[in-house]
Amino acid sequence: MGILVLADTHFGLMKGKINMSMPGYLAEFLEWVGSLEREKIAVKVIDGEIKEENIRVKIISPPEKIIFLGDMLELWDSKNETVSASILTLLSNLTKTKAEKIYVLGNHDDILRRIVLETSRAGEYLNYPLGESILKVFPDRYPPVIPGMESAAVLPSGEEKYIFVHGHQFDRDFTRSLSIYKVYPLLRTVSNSLTVYVPALFGLSFLVRAVNLIFRTSFLWGDPLVFWLLFGLSLPWIGTSIARPIWSRVVGMRYREEETVKSFIQWWKRVLSSESLPENVNVVYAHTHFLNYIPSPKHERTMDEQEVVHHGKTSSRYRKRLSDLGVKEKDMPALINISAWITDFPSFSEKLFMRSEIAYARMAETSGKAKDFLLKQAEEKKKDRLDPELVTVATFLYIDEDGFEVFGWNWYSNDPERQKVFSVPKSAIQMRREQGAITDEGARTVLKNIGWPEELLIVWTRDPHLH
Repeated sequence: MGILVLADTHFGLMKGKINMSMPGYLAEFLEWVGSLEREKIAVKVIDGEIKEENIRVKIISPPEKIIFLGDMLELWDSKNETVSASILTLLSNLTKTKAEKIYVLGNHDDILRRIVLETSRAGEYLNYPLGESILKVFPDRYPPVIPGMESAAVLPSGEEKYIFVHGHQFDRDFTRSLSIYKVYPLLRTVSNSLTVYVPALFGLSFLVRAVNLIFRTSFLWGDPLVFWLLFGLSLPWIGTSIARPIWSRVVGMRYREEETVKSFIQWWKRVLSSESLPENVNVVYAHTHFLNYIPSPKHERTMDEQEVVHHGKTSSRYRKRLSDLGVKEKDMPALINISAWITDFPSFSEKLFMRSEIAYARMAETSGKAKDFLLKQAEEKKKDRLDPELVTVATFLYIDEDGFEVFGWNWYSNDPERQKVFSVPKSAIQMRREQGAITDEGARTVLKNIGWPEELLIVWTRDPHLH
């Protein structure tokens, strides 16, 4: 029996009139999960370098658990109707799934803490019956840390142990004491409750107030008390419907690899100081929407035996920073970052912003120092940005007693004869991170032989990091 992990479906997320979430694809995926009860499937995977001789067959069994690792529902940038429609699309297949369902909250669905109810036993939470099995909701992490618990809060599987968090716990934008993510869901709730009528009335009050000031009239709708009351009630709608979309278009999708690793190390240091953890721990997280894998020292030794040469600078810096903080090698975990299940695309304004280096240079032409500074800022910002059209989506983690593998869901094809699941080798994930584009024809041929869709192969020939 295995464990499936997926995250960041953001059901209800819209860009303009386009639904960016993929409820139909996930419904098909859950139907496939249910089919494993009738028949296990064999999938080609690769151990080590991307070579034909390293291909082997992996049997995927029906999972005993499905872990939804946060941001499954979009409760920031959505309307209630689109969230409800997405849930209804999934509900039938979700209730038929026999695996135990684990829901770890993220930053975009953190408001669901309201349904995380503790039982009379410390560290245990109320279960929710959902079809063939139960749903368990956890606020921060799975397995949860239980006060006074003697054993470590990890999920063992074979020789490996796992901790599951959404990942915003080590994102500096969400760890600040005045972080907006605690307030924003409440603004959305108020905005959806008041709808657009209150801002419309505020607009009317604004016009009447202007008439009162110009013609010295005293219409009630222009009264200062009415004006400022409607303005205050309109702020949630202005924040969610105007300010937030502008911010999203300007900032776009960011993956701050260096910052994520640094912040994780600080978080991990705190975990080690408060818990007694075993060796060979893997931390599985989401949040960034970017597929990534940083091996532990133990995993790197295994990869050395398999002659994998794509450890890269990121792994070296990761080990050094942990070592500098006094973390022993046996306590250095592997980091497994699973990708999102949303389709994204750059809007016109995002394309302009993503390619803004020229604008920075022109703005600074009159000052050499200012130009150097702004270009440096642009270069740093560029490294933190991903082209949303080139990010791998619809992947899941499969864990069993043999270890873990990353698999993709072929949402590119509707051909019923084509196998929907394909392996994403760990070595390929590291190559993608370190060198961006994978253009080696030999590697591409091997990936095609293990079931990669042609559309994904084309995407991987381009570097997702902006240049």
